[in-house]
Amino acid sequence: MEISAAVLAGGLSTRFPADKMQLQIQGENIVYHNVRLLRGLFPEVFVVANQKNRIPGLEEECIVDIYPKTGPLGAIYTALSFSKSPWVFTLAGDMPFMTLDYIQWAISQIPEDADAVIPKDKKGHQPLSAFYNKSCIQVIEKNLHSGIYKILAICSEISYKELDVFSFPQIHQNPYLFYNINTQEDWEKYLVFQNSFG
Repeated sequence: MEISAAVLAGGLSTRFPADKMQLQIQGENIVYHNVRLLRGLFPEVFVVANQKNRIPGLEEECIVDIYPKTGPLGAIYTALSFSKSPWVFTLAGDMPFMTLDYIQWAISQIPEDADAVIPKDKKGHQPLSAFYNKSCIQVIEKNLHSGIYKILAICSEISYKELDVFSFPQIHQNPYLFYNINTQEDWEKYLVFQNSFG
């Protein structure tokens, strides 16, 4: 199965007092951290952001949103449009605890007839750590043109698989797998979590 990977580096950081995509985790930029992780599995890795030079010094190509100010759904559309592969694994740039063993397991769960595979944990669906096929492009574009920016709104018009992350054998070894940093409080919790996670 041909799959590319896109790190969604976002735009405005409206709930964070600074540009959260400039945060440093384990001594490196948070976006670069995820890019480096994905390099270990995917032949094509790129970043989608609201501006070309969002992450200074990034070796991978940074693709500017085709539809600005449309949130993560617009970023997913951009990733699918740019990707050389029929599938794209999208990962939010502010998720510091994602692991390759989980991603490899998730890839093994992708059915041939699906348009998307979206994980679900106790907090609900996790559409910013999901797999999307280029077959979603037309539905996503229609929603963007209609001003419908909620990612899960596309699910009624595509064939998608809900992935139960608790089926992942190692899930209890990483309870923060889908943790993301939206606010200053989230960041402070991350600083505590990283010590317990190792």
